[in-house]
Amino acid sequence: MGKKHDYDCQGGVDCVDEEHLCKVSKQNDLDKLKELVSDAQFICRKCGRSAHSAKNLCKPEDL
Repeated sequence: MGKKHDYDCQGGVDCVDEEHLCKVSKQNDLDKLKELVSDAQFICRKCGRSAHSAKNLCKPEDL
């Protein structure tokens, strides 16, 4: 499986990082979401979302 990246974020409702998809998705900004998930390279082990950059996920792992 892919390389794991661990950060301090707990994910989901406990997420405090404004760049994470779990926070961005609550802003209802579809254009921003499209930009962040385009050509996804990582998947979140917490919520299953995917993003181009690991910095946008709480518990990222390489796809």
